[in-house]
Amino acid sequence: FQISLFFYSLKALLSGRCDLFLVDPITVPTIIPFALLKKAGIVKAKFVLDVRSVPVDTYGFEGKVQQLRFGLCIYLAKHFFDGITVITELYLKKFADDFNVEKESMGVWTSGVSMERFNPCIKSSVREKLNLEGKFVLMYHGGISESRGINYLIEAMEKIKTELPDTVLLLVGRENGDKIINSIKDKKLFENVLYTGAVNYDEIPAYISACDIGILPFPDSIWWRMSSPLKLFEYFAMGKPVILTDIESHRLFAEEIKSVFLIKGNSPENIVDGIKKMHNIKEKLSQLGDEGIGMVERKGTWKVQAESFLKYVNRI
Repeated sequence: FQISLFFYSLKALLSGRCDLFLVDPITVPTIIPFALLKKAGIVKAKFVLDVRSVPVDTYGFEGKVQQLRFGLCIYLAKHFFDGITVITELYLKKFADDFNVEKESMGVWTSGVSMERFNPCIKSSVREKLNLEGKFVLMYHGGISESRGINYLIEAMEKIKTELPDTVLLLVGRENGDKIINSIKDKKLFENVLYTGAVNYDEIPAYISACDIGILPFPDSIWWRMSSPLKLFEYFAMGKPVILTDIESHRLFAEEIKSVFLIKGNSPENIVDGIKKMHNIKEKLSQLGDEGIGMVERKGTWKVQAESFLKYVNRI
């Protein structure tokens, strides 16, 4: 990929049809030669590093290599690129401090969503297809791992299955390994947890349409404290309330709209408490979800984020 990227970028520069290179940390070393040509005044294109996430799941030797590579790429971009953008205002402050970058020189454009694709009016047959009629459906979609708190979510479902037998967790995504899947089998949660595996992204709106409420059981770690999860905007756009752990990035949404429900942490007990509270007001959830749609329309669409990004690019 890096070799293909190098020659594709070279061709784009030589043809004069490229005004901007927006680069993620992994591809910085490949693009550096062209950024040096810009420094020498040979090319006019702008070069911007965009950081969507801090390194995650950085365990063991491989994790240390990942962190070192990330730091090196930031160093190169800091000295040879025209600008740096990050995913949240929270991360901008931390990034500036960690890497000694002036905040004023950086830009922010966060996650977004397509309101055309994630439309609450879409028709979905998922409930019927998956036998979810009459169920209270809790949903998580995305990467499935213990670092995202999914193991505690499974434990919570085990604790709640007798008291709230109509509650089902719809788990959509891919797991690296089998820990979570084996846990579902060991706890005999086949009727309470429905794991679909990965599905085509075009199908995600139909799955969200089938749920009553989303949940992000993320722990209070640097990975998630600075994040802006796409899935959260997708739930909002579909008019679905969301249960979130009380971490800094989630708290910002809770301060703005009533369709966000914070739980103290991602322990099974806290998750159970959150599910019970939402189950008690399940008839009101769809009405509350309208606030999320309004918030996305105001500042969560890709059009809004593109405008923020272009404003920064024109400034540098």
